[in-house]
Amino acid sequence: MKNTGECGKVFPAKNGGYAVQKVTVVHVGKEHIDQYGHVNYKNFPMLLEAGQDDYMANVVGVDFEKIEREWGLRSFVRAMHMEYAGQAREGDDLHVHTS
Repeated sequence: MKNTGECGKVFPAKNGGYAVQKVTVVHVGKEHIDQYGHVNYKNFPMLLEAGQDDYMANVVGVDFEKIEREWGLRSFVRAMHMEYAGQAREGDDLHVHTS
């Protein structure tokens, strides 16, 4: 995972407020590749987790480890949206947008 160096882009949210979008660059490694030579759709959530961790640490300002340790809370994924623009192959850098 590479941090883009930006805190995040602010944009209008559906609820009338504002949301912050963070872009994280995730490198596709050999461990993500299936027998057909690309990332299988079932493996993408694992790649998206890097974006979630980056967002929490750099936009929210607290990571999941601290949330669990200090407050005893665990998180869950409420929704996930992916748009496939093509195949992802070993060596590719994916831009994960998290908000």
